[in-house]
Amino acid sequence: MALTVTNVKKSVFGDQRVVIADVLMDNSYLTGGELLPAATLGLKTVNFAVAVQKNATTSIRVFQYDIANGKLLAFQQTDPAAAGGAAIPFPEVTSAVDLSATTVRIIAIGV
Repeated sequence: MALTVTNVKKSVFGDQRVVIADVLMDNSYLTGGELLPAATLGLKTVNFAVAVQKNATTSIRVFQYDIANGKLLAFQQTDPAAAGGAAIPFPEVTSAVDLSATTVRIIAIGV
């Protein structure tokens, strides 16, 4: 299943176009990010983007838009107790994790 993108609002900011979109994640996340090219957002090029989890699910995740590769990445903190209480990095969600109940709101600025 692919990402489902719904444009919420389009506007102009100086000489840039602004798109606010809701992205429904799919049921099998790909490590390295889900493909979300500028054209899917209605842009030719993304110059800046912010992505946040829109809906509350049982897991809170952090999302990042990779401008260079046109991908949406998901990160989720692991319980430090699972690592013996040691400090652990903020890892990317592993492949095949079902994120289909998660909607991400993205604001992209570009041309």
